[in-house]
Amino acid sequence: MAFQTGTAVDPRLMQADYSGFSKAAEIQAQGMQSFAESIGGGIAKFAKKKADKKDMEKGVAFATEWATKNPEMAEAFGFDVTDDEGFFDPTNIEKSAKEFYSTLGKDGFKSVIPKLLELNVEAESSMVEQQKLQLEELKDLDGFRKITSYVDGIKNLRLSPSTTENTTGGSFVLERKVPGKFNFVDGVKMPSYETVQYDDPDAAMIAGRPGSYSIFGSTGVQTPIASFPGRTIPRRPEVPVGDQSNPVPPTQSVDPVETVDPNDPLGLFKQ
Repeated sequence: MAFQTGTAVDPRLMQADYSGFSKAAEIQAQGMQSFAESIGGGIAKFAKKKADKKDMEKGVAFATEWATKNPEMAEAFGFDVTDDEGFFDPTNIEKSAKEFYSTLGKDGFKSVIPKLLELNVEAESSMVEQQKLQLEELKDLDGFRKITSYVDGIKNLRLSPSTTENTTGGSFVLERKVPGKFNFVDGVKMPSYETVQYDDPDAAMIAGRPGSYSIFGSTGVQTPIASFPGRTIPRRPEVPVGDQSNPVPPTQSVDPVETVDPNDPLGLFKQ
């Protein structure tokens, strides 16, 4: 049926109704927001868990390295650093480090790190003082006179002033006559000598003794490595020793019988 001229028509009736689409978008947005809110707490917890795990791994690694380098100190803190026979054993140190971190917690562990480092510094200072005392002993003049007397009594050894080309660290060098070898000085046949080094068997009665600084300088003086007062943990021969620990088994006895040293029958070097 055709519209008659002059019929009143509401033009709004000709507009398309898009309200359903807009409501759908609004509903979808609300749904996404609700979903995000529902899992937001879980995501935050997941992120925190990952961060806490990284902090723990770093803390355990630090504690493990520290305890391995300072077993005596670590043992005083409750770390398991020995085997059933009492020898140093790094096998269980990481396990102890994990327990140590878990007991203290993240914040507690962070607060204790400076104290551990401070103990290292104190131990280091103690070792430096020990090193100074050891050097003073090596420089003992009376000890050097005993060494001179000892060398004079051995036919094939002698002490000579050191030179730039021939030195073992001190102002003198220990020399040994070379059998069957000679030098000619101004036409005169002279015995040939070679320098005796610190670890040479012929230096065993001299190296590291009071007065030996004049020959070997500070060679053999222990470097300042952290130590901790208390029980010294023995090491097995196959375990690298990085400190002053006693390599002798804890149950090993000492022979009380005094013997005469064939290299020092007069007891010149007896302490």
